[in-house]
Amino acid sequence: MTNISVRDIAWLAGLLEGEGCFYLAKTPSITISMTDKDVIEKVASLFNREIYLRNHLAKKKSYEVGIYGSDAVAWMFTIYSFMKERRKERIRNIVKKWMTQNSHSKTHFSCGHPKSHDNMYLLKNRGSACITCHKVRRKADYNRLRK
Repeated sequence: MTNISVRDIAWLAGLLEGEGCFYLAKTPSITISMTDKDVIEKVASLFNREIYLRNHLAKKKSYEVGIYGSDAVAWMFTIYSFMKERRKERIRNIVKKWMTQNSHSKTHFSCGHPKSHDNMYLLKNRGSACITCHKVRRKADYNRLRK
């Protein structure tokens, strides 16, 4: 992200304000998809990422570029001052949740419940799961089936 002009940062912020997608899956993410290849090429150059071609049935080709993890967070902070309040709030929420997940990943499940011996069961080839959440899901399923 070195040697990028303030003008390019402001341009990217404006584009992402209208066309970008900010979200948290397992990691913070910023993606943008559009049919204008030249615009996506510039975004890919700024992000230092590859472009992916998306073929939609009976539609024009679209191009997508995304940045993920701590690189996405760095870009969120870089463009933050150019964003409107709704996007700023979205960025704050994503970063806050991501930081909470990272700080608790060894001691807490992603739901927030503690990882303790009496609140954990092992899954086949997939790690562990929260018993508290499992019980809530089972009860909801049971109640739904009884209706």
